[in-house]
Amino acid sequence: MIQMSCTSQPGKKLVSDDVKHDAAAVAVFCNIAHKSPNEKYGIEPVREFSDCCASQYRGNIAFADISLQSLALEHHHFKISHGKSAADGASATVKHSAKRAVTNDQAIIRNGQELYQYCQQILTEVGDGVYASQKEEYEKSTGVFHFVAKEDIHRDRPECNVKTVKGTMDIHSVSASGTPYQLRMRNLSCFYDRCNLNKGD
Repeated sequence: MIQMSCTSQPGKKLVSDDVKHDAAAVAVFCNIAHKSPNEKYGIEPVREFSDCCASQYRGNIAFADISLQSLALEHHHFKISHGKSAADGASATVKHSAKRAVTNDQAIIRNGQELYQYCQQILTEVGDGVYASQKEEYEKSTGVFHFVAKEDIHRDRPECNVKTVKGTMDIHSVSASGTPYQLRMRNLSCFYDRCNLNKGD
């Protein structure tokens, strides 16, 4: 999900047949998520918030990806746990709808591609039961679906074969410095101007 303060936009929901859910997959998903707001609205810095899953967001591969970004990117980690956010609610809605459709013999969903097709047909169309006055709100709530094929997720990336950063569990803010393989890191996230100018402690 993308939440933008400058405009009201539907969230993006990514469906994939890749089931590893590692840093390589997250990198592809994030690049898709970054594309629209950055290109259309010129939003920088892009600020991401996530839990502290090391295999997805807090390991050497994830940090290398951040340092290699061409845009001003900041990643902020919540406490050491599995976090819950609006994105979890959105995915729960999709899963619940798909489960009910399969249970009631209304759909056959055997893989990620079929789940994506179901979402495109059922969860993004405004049916006869939705009044015209509700159309805009309905489309915002369902959001936009994207399919990411497992073939599009590349794990053989020598550029991300870097050493592990020591003390990562004490780091809660990581941002690109503009120089490959160099990061700005903080023990705590801070959004005051002096911190954004790297003048804070």
